[in-house]
Amino acid sequence: MNMKSVEMQIALPRTSEAGRIQQEQQQRPLIDQSILAGQNMKASELERKKSQAMEQSAHNKAVKREGNAAADQEQEQAEAEEKQGEREKEQAAEHPFKGRHIDLSL
Repeated sequence: MNMKSVEMQIALPRTSEAGRIQQEQQQRPLIDQSILAGQNMKASELERKKSQAMEQSAHNKAVKREGNAAADQEQEQAEAEEKQGEREKEQAAEHPFKGRHIDLSL
């Protein structure tokens, strides 16, 4: 295989490009692996922060419930009294013309 000098001028710069491309292809899995590792670290950090926030909010709700237990009971009693009042109003309202007995005689 004989190559002319003009062909050599084109072939030699291309070999360095081919070497660079081959090296990039060999390093690509390592680069991808490091990118994925970084993404996993960020995701795990976010999950850890989320779980801490959830625990803190659950703890705050529990403390709030314990502190306001008396206020909650008073509010529940007030609501129960309102419901009882509404029931009494519903039962007290009777139709003025309708009777209570049905006459079935023929």
